[in-house]
Amino acid sequence: MLTKPINEIAILADGNPVAGLTLLRVFLAFSLPRLKVLDGVEITQGERGKGMMLFAGLKRLSGDASAKSQFKTGGLNLGVFPAEGNQVKEGQNNSSATSKAASKANSHLDLSIARVTEQCIVSAANVAIERKKAINNIEKLFPAVLAEIVEEALEHSADVEAYMQQCLDRLPSPPRRA
Repeated sequence: MLTKPINEIAILADGNPVAGLTLLRVFLAFSLPRLKVLDGVEITQGERGKGMMLFAGLKRLSGDASAKSQFKTGGLNLGVFPAEGNQVKEGQNNSSATSKAASKANSHLDLSIARVTEQCIVSAANVAIERKKAINNIEKLFPAVLAEIVEEALEHSADVEAYMQQCLDRLPSPPRRA
């Protein structure tokens, strides 16, 4: 068990397949809210916000109960952490303001995740329908196309044979030896 929070991580890229992941920085910014520096570059609030938008909903959908405990929002601005300088207005109960803002952010995420999921499903269904139509068209047209290709090949073969015969006919006949 660590006695101090981790503020900085360096990931060595030499032979490490994880270092090449596109969303690694955003994921670590979301997963480790106290992390301040990754590979010598400070983590921005924008990266934390992107991580929250991408990964918080996925954790909730997967049934991970720790998603709420890992992310706390201080307002409607996604990716803002109270521990990092955002203060609640005076006179408000800190926990109730945070929970209200978190529930608004979570409901916004639920709607956007549902919308994106629905769009993905509709898009996948449309692609499947279009592919099925294309396959049906190919299956209908294939016999006619194949017959036409065979006919053209036979005609070409006959044309080549006729041309070769004409060439042979034009050749002078060899003198007869007596």
